Amino acid sequence: MFVDEMPEGELIDYLMASARVPGLNRQGPKDGKFLDGGVYDNTPIGILRKRGINRLIVVDISGIKGIGHKEALSCANIVYIRPFDAKELGESFEFDKEATERRIKMGYLDTKKAFGRLFGQFYYFSQKEYKAMQEHYKALAPQEPVEEPSEEPVEEPTINEDLVIESAVLKAAKIVSGKNAMLTAKVSGDAVSVVVLDADGNAVEFKKVASNEKNGIVTFQAVWTVTGNRGDVLNFTVVVYDSNGLRSSNTVPVTVTIK
Repeated sequence: MFVDEMPEGELIDYLMASARVPGLNRQGPKDGKFLDGGVYDNTPIGILRKRGINRLIVVDISGIKGIGHKEALSCANIVYIRPFDAKELGESFEFDKEATERRIKMGYLDTKKAFGRLFGQFYYFSQKEYKAMQEHYKALAPQEPVEEPSEEPVEEPTINEDLVIESAVLKAAKIVSGKNAMLTAKVSGDAVSVVVLDADGNAVEFKKVASNEKNGIVTFQAVWTVTGNRGDVLNFTVVVYDSNGLRSSNTVPVTVTIK
């Protein structure tokens, strides 16, 4: 229920009803009987979509969505902020100061991870740290000497501030392992290529990619195969480049859940 749907002067009554614990007190505004939102739908994406809200940031800390939950994800750009293991958050009525501070820190780090600023599952690493760690352990592994041709140092591409990803949307956010993820990205500016990075910062291999331009907006459509175990949450980052190899001024995270 939205604020504009509540009778005038009853906002506090609805807030107090929402704050009650299910099963302990069922009384609602004007002594009405209501089903607790956490029981019916604790991630109410559907009602937001019905109001035409397509760009959502969802903080999802529970694997149980509720008996009335509907994803309603079509044509929506949704970023999920989730803990790797919700059990790490502790119990519902645990009001310990140390536990609270731990949850705040976890939320901060998981938010950075959702937006492609950190990587990892049991630990958090910046992309630079993660690649450095991979190179370090790769160097420790026994390898046969390989003579590599000398190459000129490659500079990282700089950013084109006029190249902006307006939206990046998956056709479906829940996919069976071994099936295809289908991405549609709309970009303003001189865009010529799209890249999707996995959680390790590696570019996925597209099975198919196409683009077209209309009224200054370039639309990319890309398809790749996703694999994993049921319940796995796979985080990807969408990046676009122009004809000079300059990167877009922003990146967009997208998430796939293996079903």
